Amino acid sequence: MNRLTCCQTVTSGETSGLSKAADGETHPSAAKRRGFTLAKFSVPALIVALLPKCPVCFAAYVALGTGLSLSVGTASLLRTSLVSLCAAALVWALYCTLRKKTLGRTFSSNRLY
Repeated sequence: MNRLTCCQTVTSGETSGLSKAADGETHPSAAKRRGFTLAKFSVPALIVALLPKCPVCFAAYVALGTGLSLSVGTASLLRTSLVSLCAAALVWALYCTLRKKTLGRTFSSNRLY
């Protein structure tokens, strides 16, 4: 009787990029996990990089994109909020990544080889 350990996967005819582990749960492939991790860092950084620095320019971009006009004060507040939200998302993604790596080192003796 061959029993699978938690690290081995069951091979099946699925081509969706998901593999079924011994616990019966489906897990995304390593490439999809790396892509999601890359997106967690690149999307907020890209938003901050492409965001105009001038509140008037930000109001003009919002008006062009949505048809809504904003006052300069509202555009300044919205721009500052968006920058803060992106910075918080970057800090959170960095915290989660470092926490996962630290926990992996801490409990490395629990791995099945």
